[in-house]
Formats: sequence, structure tokens, C-alpha cells
Amino acid sequence: MHPTLTPVVALSNGTIFSSKGSVKLGFNIDAMSWSHNGKYVTFLTGPNVVVMDQALTSVVTKFSLQGGGRNKLGIGWLGSDCVVVWNSNGDITLIGPYGDECKWKIGLSAAGEGAAAKARSIKEFRLEVDGARWVDEEGGLWFIGRVPEVIEDIYNPGSVSTAACALLQQPVGDAVTTMLQIKMKEMIEKGVKGNELVHRVLEMVKGYEGGKGWRSEGIRGKIAVWLKSRGLEEEGKAVAKMEPELMFLIPVLLEMGMYKLAAQRAGSDTELLGMCLWEVERKLGREEFCNEVKTWGREGVGLVKKYWREQGKERDLIGFLISLGQVVKAADVVVAGMGEGNGDGDGGREEKIKEALKILNTQKGNDFQKATLTDELELISWRKQMQQQFVGIDFGHSVVSLVEGLIMYSSLDPREGAVANKAMNDTAKKFKVSDTRLVKIKAWGFARTKQWGAFMNLQQNCPKYLLDSDLFVRCAIACDAPKVEVGRYIQGVKDGYKRFKLWVEIGEMEQARKEASGNRSWLEEIGG
Repeated sequence: MHPTLTPVVALSNGTIFSSKGSVKLGFNIDAMSWSHNGKYVTFLTGPNVVVMDQALTSVVTKFSLQGGGRNKLGIGWLGSDCVVVWNSNGDITLIGPYGDECKWKIGLSAAGEGAAAKARSIKEFRLEVDGARWVDEEGGLWFIGRVPEVIEDIYNPGSVSTAACALLQQPVGDAVTTMLQIKMKEMIEKGVKGNELVHRVLEMVKGYEGGKGWRSEGIRGKIAVWLKSRGLEEEGKAVAKMEPELMFLIPVLLEMGMYKLAAQRAGSDTELLGMCLWEVERKLGREEFCNEVKTWGREGVGLVKKYWREQGKERDLIGFLISLGQVVKAADVVVAGMGEGNGDGDGGREEKIKEALKILNTQKGNDFQKATLTDELELISWRKQMQQQFVGIDFGHSVVSLVEGLIMYSSLDPREGAVANKAMNDTAKKFKVSDTRLVKIKAWGFARTKQWGAFMNLQQNCPKYLLDSDLFVRCAIACDAPKVEVGRYIQGVKDGYKRFKLWVEIGEMEQARKEASGNRSWLEEIGG
């Protein structure tokens, strides 16, 4: 009986009664038995064995008995997944969960080796927890036992139980790999290959992961390497791409020679990308490594450049850019001095410019970049001379800052004004500074340093074609020159309205009214 149906009365016509009602089956009942876990019930009906679920609503399996007669038939369960059927003639049949059968007759040899076996009838048959035992007609006691589940776990093909792995002296992952390799070898020998092989292998892995609650730990990668060793490189690559764990995927891709994909997958992890690039370069050497990266396309090349730039690996990036033929960019990196080896002051920059020029000279053209760097080298050299001659002044790193530094020096020591002025003119001549630009630099420099004498001298001695009266007025106003000085420069402005506005700007309203005399609209601007 089963607790959900007790008490139960089964009639031979297939009707079952219980306290919850009755069920009419579509067959007669010769015998019935519940499984030990209560999930299934089996019926003996004529020459057939029928297994149903506990609700008696669906047939799980149906099995047809062959021969053996029906003399006092009995039926029962060995465990929860094996049905045993017997009769008094000594016929015993075991039926497994997938319809497999095992049967034999009970008997012993009557006349020694080679003689026909003598069947013995069964007088008593008892089911027990781990098997069944019976007594034959001659008083012999027999026992058939279930194989313990722990033994099944060890010896079932493909088992990854703890006991099986311990017996094999392998971790779970290695045990699975071994089992899969055996199955893959069988498939390959049968001619399975290409996409079909890949599909079957991945399905087997999913089966282990889903059915046995086991985590793969890089199993796809191991399979990929194994397939490659068997000459199935394309199949191996297809399996490798399906490895979900980056820490397992990257080494496998490198082993398979899939360098571009390895770098792309590792791109989001700086440490993994660094390891990946280092390993590829170690395997191929610097020259072949650069050639390999060239084949990765714009995205791949950009990934490598971005990594080296962010890591401050100047030497690696420069060498890579040169290998790509991008010498101008390589020279720019050198001059920028980012990362390692960045010297201080002119000395470090001078060395970098010289190195950049060497790089540019490896390729024809790039004349503009070469000329620019050559000029900067000359400027650094000239700056050193100025620093030695005019001690204590920070001249900066441009031509303008050199001239302004000399102006500052002349303000500190007026006695050296003539010498400083000569140095300004020499600087302008050497670096091709136009006269107009030089006048503007000097005007603003003298005004900022309050050298009004030199400022006036510059205006008076400035050639007329270079003279910009507005420039001197603006410099004087911006640098707070005395109004007398400013007024002198305003008088030199040719445009009357500009003079009027300048007088207003410095607050000389009387002078502004004089300038606006006879012009009503100007006077209205200042209230008459």
C-alpha cells in the first residue's frame, strides 16, 4: 500500500478503491507493488509489466515478458528503479528504469561440467531492502542484491563523484576531461568532425555542468587544446571561444595562437591584457610581435597603443609606432617625454629632441617636423648662453620668453640695458622674429617693468612704418603709466575720435571736451 491511497483495494478488472475514491485502469490486474520511495506503482497484467506514477494518471514504462509461463507469478521492487518478476518455475526477470532486462532460471548442473542445467522451482520468495531472497524446491537459499549507490557513483561511465575522482586520483575537472576525451575519441573514429563535433562536445559539457552540479573550471579550454593536438585546430578554436571564464580563456587562446582574440577579450582587464601582450611578444620576439599586431586592424592596434600609453611604457610604444611606420607619432611621444626616462630642464629635453630627430631621419620627408625640432635645439643652446651671461633670470622655453627675460634683466640693472637690448636684437635676428613683433614684445615688456624711459625711447626711435600709436597708448594704460606719460602717447594718435575716447578712459574729461569741441554727438556721450 501507499500512504496517499491507503487503504487500497485492487480488483482484477483494473479498478482500484481507496478512501479518496476509485480509479479505473485500462487493463486487468494480476499483481501490483509500490516502489520503496512511493513515487511509482507497477502492475502485472497478463504477459506485460506496466509502471505508473503514484497518481495513476500516466504510464512511465511498459514491458512485455517473453516465455516463462504464468505459474504463480509475483512482482516487486529492488530499490526504487528496478522491478523484479518471478514465478514458481524458477524464472526471474529484472527490469531496469529504461526498459533493460536481465533474466535467468534457477538451477544447478546435475551431472557435472557440460551437462544441462536442471531448473528448480521457487517455493518461497521474499523482497528485502537491498535485494531479494528465495528458497528453491531442494531447500537451497538464494539471494540477489542491489549494487550499492556509492559503487555506481564510482564505476558509472563519466562519473565525477568524489569517490570516483579519489579512485582515479584526479581532480573533478581532470576526471571529466578524461571521460570527455574518451567519448570524443570514439566520435572522431566514427568520422564525426567540424560543426557537428563541436556541437556534441559542448552539449556534453553542458550535460556535466547541469546534470551533476559541477563547475567546468576551464574544461572547454582543455578540450580545445586536446582537439588541436589531434589535428582538429578549427574545431579546437570553435570550442575555445565558448570558454566563459577569462582567467581560463586567455591562456587557451594564446596556446591556440589566437592572439588577436586573446587581446580583445582581455582588453577590459589591464592586468590580463598586459600578461597577454607580454606572452605574445615572448613567443614571437619583438619584430614578429609588431608584425602580428599590424594584422589586428585599427581596433587591435589602438588597444595596444592605449595600453602602453596608460602604463607609461614609453620605450614599448615608441618601438611599436616605429614598426608601424608612424615615425612622426613616435617622435611626438619622445618629445612629450611621458613616462620613464623624463629628464629635468633643458638637458633632458635636449636629449629627447635629439632622439626624436634620429627617429624622423629614418624616413624620408617629415621636413616640417625636422625643422621644428632643429629650431628648438638651437633655442635650447641659445637659452643656455643667455643664462650664463645674464645670471638669475628664468628665460622660459620660447623666443618671446627669452626677450621678456632680457627686458626683466635690464629693469633690474639699468647699467646693462644696452647689453640686454643688443641680446634682444640678436635673439630676434637668430630666430627670425619680425621687426613688428619685436617692437610689440619690447613695448609690453618695458611697460610691465615700468621702464618708461626705455619705453619712450622705443617709440621715438621706432621707424614710422612700424609705429603703432595705439600699441604704446594701450601698453601705457594697462601698465598704469603716469597720466602725463599716457597723455604724451595719446597726442600721437591720429584719429580724433580715438583720442577723445582715450582721454575719457583715463579720466581726463577736460581734454576730452577739448577734443570734442564742435562735435555735438561726442559731447552728448559725456553729458555735454
